[in-house]
Amino acid sequence: MSLREEDFSSLKEIGPYCIEKEIGHGGMGYVFKAKKTPGGETVAIKVMSPGFSMDESMVKRFKREAELLKNLNHPNIVRILDVDMEGKLRYFVMEFISGRSLAEELKSGALPPREVLGVAWQVSDALRSAHEAGIIHRDIKPANIMRDETGRIKLTDFGIARVVGVSGLTSPGNFVGTPAYLSPEQALGKEPGITSDMYSFGVVLYEMLTGKVPFESPNPLETMRKHAYEEARPPKELNPEVPLVLSQLVMRMLKKKMGERIPNVKVFESQLQDCARFIRGDFVTQAAKTEIEERADREQKLRFVKFGILICVTIAIISLMVRSCGGFRTISRRYLMPPPLTDEQKEELQEKI
Repeated sequence: MSLREEDFSSLKEIGPYCIEKEIGHGGMGYVFKAKKTPGGETVAIKVMSPGFSMDESMVKRFKREAELLKNLNHPNIVRILDVDMEGKLRYFVMEFISGRSLAEELKSGALPPREVLGVAWQVSDALRSAHEAGIIHRDIKPANIMRDETGRIKLTDFGIARVVGVSGLTSPGNFVGTPAYLSPEQALGKEPGITSDMYSFGVVLYEMLTGKVPFESPNPLETMRKHAYEEARPPKELNPEVPLVLSQLVMRMLKKKMGERIPNVKVFESQLQDCARFIRGDFVTQAAKTEIEERADREQKLRFVKFGILICVTIAIISLMVRSCGGFRTISRRYLMPPPLTDEQKEELQEKI
């Protein structure tokens, strides 16, 4: 079966599954709620858009990664039940989550910091499991984070994930993902890594804390350019209720250079734990306390250095201006002292006296 984009609205069945309704769609494809026949098991099916299904490199990557993804067994990761192909139509079947996405929750604005911590713990646990299995998600965003009826967080949509060590399956200069959540290297068409997921996760945390993504524009290319080259405002500047330590943690996740970011989930969880203790007012480990104090000291010293440089530059500019004008005496004579009277002015003044 080969479908055009307009045919998806009338799709009634695929393989052994009966389509009930569309529950979402994006650049990669469409997601449907469906039931398997016979048996009646409710599932979610993501059908890749025809443009991707016809791309041999995408199909190869899908086949290679499908087995690893199916073996991901973690309570915070939506299980992939089946990956199949009908004609030229590629699709995968997932467990159906009866709940709503984080994207829907964020329509009402920012979440309380304590709630953000709870979501962050569960997402990071899912990411750690994926990374340990050698899988980079590459499309972490609120729409791919679900909360089921029990409140458990589920990370979903590994459809464009990449297996670490497998290359040559994406054309150079291309990117996959969502512009508002892309890491700088993805925006520039470079090879992503584990820290690329950490960056996108940082964008999600930023949005949960402030209600806004750090960079956005009606033009997706402009959004990507901002991710690659512009610095985000700290979350605390947008929302004063955000604890400083949590704001700083997010900003370390959003470093432009991969080598300067939080390197992996394990380090993130350690620092998140210290943030949680700090926010609750509990005892903070000496290492965390020292790090916070040293970071604040470095930032204060940096402000002094910048102020000192500004003063030095100002003095240098003034000195150059003075020298170019012939020195202080010349300047004072030219601008501060009145010009000498002419003979006519002297005679006129004498007459008045």
